[in-house]
Amino acid sequence: MSEEKKILHSTDALKANLSSRDRGEKLLAIRAMSILRKPEYADSLVDVLSSPDAEVIDSTISALGQIQNPNSLKYLIPFLFDDNTERSETAWNAISKFNLKPVIPSILKAATSDKPPATRKMLLSLLAKVNDMRVASAMNEVLGQTRDIPLLCEALEYFIRFPAVDKASVFKVLSASEQWEVAMYADLALSRTGDDSARPRLKKLAKSPAYQMRLALAKGMNITAMVQDREIYEILIRDTHPPVRIAAFQGFSVFSASERQPLILELLEKEKDEKIRHRLYEIASIEKSPIFFQEFIKLLSSQSLKLKNLAQKALILMGKSIVSQIVAAFSSMPLEMKERVLLILGEIGCEKGLHLLISGLSSKERWLRINSIDGIARIKEKKFAVRFAEMASTESDPWILATLMSALVKIGSEKELEIAKNFLGHPDGRVRANAVAAVSKIDSPEVPKLLEPLVNDGNDRVRVNASVALWKIGEVKVLDRIVHTLKDSSKWRRSSAAYALGEIGDREPVPALLEMLVDKEDVVYRNTIEALGKIKDPRSVIPLLIEREKKRVPQDVIDSVLKSFNDN
Repeated sequence: MSEEKKILHSTDALKANLSSRDRGEKLLAIRAMSILRKPEYADSLVDVLSSPDAEVIDSTISALGQIQNPNSLKYLIPFLFDDNTERSETAWNAISKFNLKPVIPSILKAATSDKPPATRKMLLSLLAKVNDMRVASAMNEVLGQTRDIPLLCEALEYFIRFPAVDKASVFKVLSASEQWEVAMYADLALSRTGDDSARPRLKKLAKSPAYQMRLALAKGMNITAMVQDREIYEILIRDTHPPVRIAAFQGFSVFSASERQPLILELLEKEKDEKIRHRLYEIASIEKSPIFFQEFIKLLSSQSLKLKNLAQKALILMGKSIVSQIVAAFSSMPLEMKERVLLILGEIGCEKGLHLLISGLSSKERWLRINSIDGIARIKEKKFAVRFAEMASTESDPWILATLMSALVKIGSEKELEIAKNFLGHPDGRVRANAVAAVSKIDSPEVPKLLEPLVNDGNDRVRVNASVALWKIGEVKVLDRIVHTLKDSSKWRRSSAAYALGEIGDREPVPALLEMLVDKEDVVYRNTIEALGKIKDPRSVIPLLIEREKKRVPQDVIDSVLKSFNDN
């Protein structure tokens, strides 16, 4: 059966389950359609909205939101007004995922002035980010029709996002409102028209003793930040209330780089709240400026792995501008920092940094040598392939040998890769596994004969690498051998077979993998789950949903696997 027919068969099976009298089958079909997101599913799902079963209806609403077929939106709008507030919220979340421009008339028709203010606000909020004359007209009508504060603020927020000079006089009137929210949004809308008369009032609000007002102001300015807001943002980013500071950080974009970067550095030096410091580090990393070099180089010694990784990425983004500083400071760095710095230099790729990496090849410290090899391989300097091959011929440390094999895969030509053949029988599994990857790059008829025995190697990685390598070079018969290994008495062989099938990605073994979901060994089960996620065959979705309910692995594992089906 062709791949296309298999997928079609899977679709037909889902639609059949959707019509099933078995409630469980119906719900699984709805959730599977929600994951696969095929537009043609929408017509079948719309028919299910008339079900008397509350869970079926709610699941269908959510599924239609994931699929986002414009033809189904009109069937979801009535659920916004459902007496069940949870269902109403589900409908809102579903509709908000759609491209709403094609259905503006339907939404505006449902948001007429005879509807309760809360209903109108909900509907109009769906269109809050749609720049369209029809929406602007509806929002303008609200300004003259209602005194409802949330509804008025919704309309004013629209004109903050999409400034309207012709409505400046209306904004001025509303800025005198006794309700501070209305007055604030009106002043923000007015300021976006180029009228600066509102700014003194907004600046006064930024110093209000009520943090709720300051927070609302920061969020309001963030809707459409302007250069003219800089003075107010400078007040709010130093606010005493952490949520206000975090909200105000979105305003960094209104400052020039020469203003912004020293300001971020100043805030980093003074900030005590760890959550806010982390956010500032994230903002600083995007700047790619060497002004933050000292902050991030110190962070490489942090106790937090998350911060270390962030610092490493930030330093790489700074690029060649920081290499001289790294080289000057390298000798005084602690060992762990040196190890990371060598990888950073490899990612940056610079002649000055290369000298330091070359010196690391002769280090007495194992991990400095390993990271120097890795760093040079990242630069992809082909000339070092000869040296790596020579090093491999005399090296006895298995960690370094394994790294050399990996480096040769990245930069070696066939001449240098030939040495990897000598390590296919090495006693260390890491070395054999990386040697397999290197040998598979050699264009020679002897490669299959060299790799075939390793499909039955005692090491998991070796078996997987050999199987995948043979498949990639056209040895299709290896697939049957791997599938057969799924029934092996050793859990390690079964688990590596499942992993290999995931790496190969062919859909033919999917039925065999689905049978492995009953395997009692957790390592086999998890590798099977992840393999099915890599292959992304629609036939796997319902079985994976069933496994999700069994909770044999953490829920986020299967959720991540199911999410991968959306990448098709």
